[in-house]
Amino acid sequence: FKGQNKAKDRRSNEDVARKALTQQLCPDMAFCGECLFHNPEQCRRGSHDVKEFMAVKLADLGEKCVVFEKIGVCPAGLNCRYGVQHVKDGVNVDKDGKPVTKETRDQYDGLVLGCGIGEVNYVDDVMKQHLRKKTYDFTKAKTAVQAWNKMYKLQEAAKREAGPNPGALAVEDAAEAPAAEAAVTAPAGESAAPAGESAAP
Repeated sequence: FKGQNKAKDRRSNEDVARKALTQQLCPDMAFCGECLFHNPEQCRRGSHDVKEFMAVKLADLGEKCVVFEKIGVCPAGLNCRYGVQHVKDGVNVDKDGKPVTKETRDQYDGLVLGCGIGEVNYVDDVMKQHLRKKTYDFTKAKTAVQAWNKMYKLQEAAKREAGPNPGALAVEDAAEAPAAEAAVTAPAGESAAPAGESAAP
């Protein structure tokens, strides 16, 4: 609708988002206790002070974290408002009670921070940097495209050498034969009935 998403509205939304970040930990800090941003000093995804965060964290909304019960670990970590089950002494733990660390975070299959469980349409920060700087190695993709193009050209060349499809011509000839025969045998002054129709008595 006309008039929506004005500049002042966008600024208001941005202010709310910034305020929310000040009330949360960096996603990596909340999950495994260490920021994994390519340059942690420039990370603006939330606070990095766990003790300060835990001191002012809002009370939990419940005692049951459904994500934790479903996959055995909660990707929200210390930021979770249902963290009674997996936040122990300011540390995020898995279903076995073991702290989630930088070294163990990758053992949880199908889990990507900021991405829905089981979702595969996700590009991590490292990949984004390679794509933006055009440094990603597309050798495998280029090889596959070249192989496909070569196969396509061979198929097209084979079609041209074979000429028209003999089978298709045979079907067309068979369809035209009854009409041609009727035209030859029809009495003078009478037209043959169209193929598939009977002549009037």
